[in-house]
Amino acid sequence: MTQKELRALADKEVIEFVDYVFDFYGPTGLYPLYFPLTENTGVTKLDIFKAMKIHLEEIQSEEDAMWLGDSTDREQVRDILLRDLGYVFPQ
Repeated sequence: MTQKELRALADKEVIEFVDYVFDFYGPTGLYPLYFPLTENTGVTKLDIFKAMKIHLEEIQSEEDAMWLGDSTDREQVRDILLRDLGYVFPQ
């Protein structure tokens, strides 16, 4: 597999994971997240990507951690959205 093919595969996986998280926590998701001051603004795909990047940096420093793009990673990204990016669940 060429470097270009590897990048395309990685990009596809990132897009799929961001969409997966968005389906759960986006404005019309099962568990929507919002900014506290602007409740009409739900989580964005860009912020999900930022949280995913933070999560990947965190697991790189852990010896036993690995990225699977599963529900555990989704929940870790959710926690980063809450903890670091200021999102909240609606009241």
